[in-house]
Amino acid sequence: MKFSSKTMNLNIKNQVGYLTFKKLEEFKFIRHAFSTRLGGVSSGNFATLNLSKKVDDKEKVEENIQRFCKSAGFERESLCFIKQNHGTNVKVVTNSQENNEEFFDGSITNIKNFTLVTLHADCSPIFIVDPVTKSIGMLHAGWRGAVADISKEAILKMKSNFGSLAENLICCIGPSIGPCCFEIQEDVQQEFEKISSKLIKKRDNKIYVDIFECNKINLLKSGVKEENIFTSNLCTKCNHELLFSYRQQGKIHGNMAAMIELI
Repeated sequence: MKFSSKTMNLNIKNQVGYLTFKKLEEFKFIRHAFSTRLGGVSSGNFATLNLSKKVDDKEKVEENIQRFCKSAGFERESLCFIKQNHGTNVKVVTNSQENNEEFFDGSITNIKNFTLVTLHADCSPIFIVDPVTKSIGMLHAGWRGAVADISKEAILKMKSNFGSLAENLICCIGPSIGPCCFEIQEDVQQEFEKISSKLIKKRDNKIYVDIFECNKINLLKSGVKEENIFTSNLCTKCNHELLFSYRQQGKIHGNMAAMIELI
């Protein structure tokens, strides 16, 4: 297994592997991490560090969560999970209680010790940090969320709730299915072309799209400075030994977690 990224570090602690952004490591008032497949107790297509209880044995997943938290430095009780559905709803987190009624694909907060969590298996995680207002956001931005511009919704909510300005935000786009592997059909192509025709790549009579660049374009449109956007460029399918991937594994697959917390 090879790991190569200009913007992220691979950390191994207590045999648990997790990724961190080099830029976000500069901010001592936050803790963040993106999990890998390394160091858990699940088996089969969930091997080994699956963090989703939807399809795997709940006791094994809970053990995985405990191991990940211990290694990456989070308190289990601080985790704020959301019920995701590839939409654009963004939750303002004021407590750590899980919400099982409404769907959200992002969350924001300016309160310490609440860990914002999103789950992924090809969809992009977007970490947002405002070093001025000391507020944060965590987004699940797959192709549907990117096309609908979930980042715009999050930035607007951070402005209205915390007084955040887009030009102050630091935004990091984590691992997802890359333009090398994200094959789409013409109906999806049409959705992305509404944003930019430059997102579409054609090879061997197949259509591919760059979800990294799409999310970056959306952030720029919302006023985030280009020098404040950091992209992992890690393809989940290409790095399937390290990361879970729906496109690589099929419908039965594990999930990684993206987490960020004010400390």
